[in-house]
Amino acid sequence: TSQIPYLTSPIPYPMLLGLEIGTQEVAVIIARADGGAEVALRAPLPRVGGANASWLAAMDVARQAMLQSHLTTQQIQSAGVAFFAPLDENGVVRKDARSAGWDAFDLRRALREHLGIENVRAQTRVICGAMAESKLGALRETPNALFVSLGLDVEGAALVSGVLLRGANDA
Repeated sequence: TSQIPYLTSPIPYPMLLGLEIGTQEVAVIIARADGGAEVALRAPLPRVGGANASWLAAMDVARQAMLQSHLTTQQIQSAGVAFFAPLDENGVVRKDARSAGWDAFDLRRALREHLGIENVRAQTRVICGAMAESKLGALRETPNALFVSLGLDVEGAALVSGVLLRGANDA
């Protein structure tokens, strides 16, 4: 009998993990450093159980994405968490009407503890979107731009001379 190789090609390094936690669902992407996606998954968050249940569900989706990519946590160079409500500079959820039950939840620490990835950044959804576009997307060649996110809230960030600017409290 012949053996079928588990992987047909070596894992390209570095690999990145993106995690977006919304109010009703979680999205996970595993990508190469050049922005090419390997796996993208989306799943609903539980309606009961609060922040802890939502976080554990998000970790399940992240682990599933890593399994589908045939990756271990040691092969993930860095991870980013995009969150739907305000965060402080350390990635801790600020008290806000939108984030009830998440108050003082330390997203960076929780991701490090659950997945073992050391290099973790947590920002609001709009800041993560603007950073991704400026590094990997349509704005990567543009030193000056305005990134606007239209949803339940209108949020934005500006690129001025290649530097990402934002308002008070990252708004």
